[in-house]
Amino acid sequence: MNEQTVAEKKRNIPPRGGRGAKKMRPFTVAEKLRAVRLHLEEGFNLTLVCQELDVSKSSMGNWLKAYRLGGEAGLESYRGQGCISAYFFDAQRRGARMK
Repeated sequence: MNEQTVAEKKRNIPPRGGRGAKKMRPFTVAEKLRAVRLHLEEGFNLTLVCQELDVSKSSMGNWLKAYRLGGEAGLESYRGQGCISAYFFDAQRRGARMK
């Protein structure tokens, strides 16, 4: 191969590792609720919902868990604490059962 062909191939190679990672953007509660309802109530496939709304499967899984545990309030953002809302509502449920 000549140098020009090698240079063209290098230009067309997609980035690997962390260089190609997407930046996270904050989702509103309404957006999270729409995604969750599309999957749970409308019956759309999880992968399809994630692709259409540009959401990762892990984020969607966290939202589903939070919604099942706390309803719409479970989707509220606790900034800087990750998916703490799901654990908060789970602890509330356990506390309610123990009384």
